[in-house]
Amino acid sequence: MRLSLAAAVFLASISGAAASAQSKCGGGRSDFLSVQEYDASVTQVAYSNGLELNVQLSNESGRDIRMIDGSILFQDVLGRDIIRIAIEPDQKIAAGGSVKQEGLYTNTRLADVAPEDVVVSTCVRGLVYADGEVFKAGE
Repeated sequence: MRLSLAAAVFLASISGAAASAQSKCGGGRSDFLSVQEYDASVTQVAYSNGLELNVQLSNESGRDIRMIDGSILFQDVLGRDIIRIAIEPDQKIAAGGSVKQEGLYTNTRLADVAPEDVVVSTCVRGLVYADGEVFKAGE
């Protein structure tokens, strides 16, 4: 089964799960990066199934970014975690730009949940901007 989602903004508007996602961020920031779309499909990996996940990650910080400490959280509308993935730390993202992150994961539930029942959020614990300035959550 293949799922595509182009309306992450709509998903984040589902208030209960969105609030739950923010509370699981642990003091990090959820407004620096956003997921514009994702594509999840189950694929055969050796002797089991895996989740092939492609995520379009956008820079909402207003500044160029050269390093990231953060994660992307997928939850169902009931606030239960589906999967949390690390953001690749050395991605360079121009202000207002986006990058594609791809990965293979063992938890395949995301491919089974209807897109309208998925809430996607980001949690940034630290950033290095292109000019060298460092942001760390809680400091």
